Amino acid sequence: MNFHRAEEILQAKETIEVFYDDQSVWINSLDSQTGTAEVTDMDNHRLKVPVDELTEGKVIS
Repeated sequence: MNFHRAEEILQAKETIEVFYDDQSVWINSLDSQTGTAEVTDMDNHRLKVPVDELTEGKVIS
């Protein structure tokens, strides 16, 4: 995923699926200087990951 799209998803009113390493995650914040995202996985673990390793799923709501 590119950084601009990650920003759009973070600011979107609807819920959009995002995956990291084939696991569903929630984007908490983005860091444009490092190109990373802080995400939370389904086990409630917070991770700092490269934005370009995130993939977009479907719109949920």
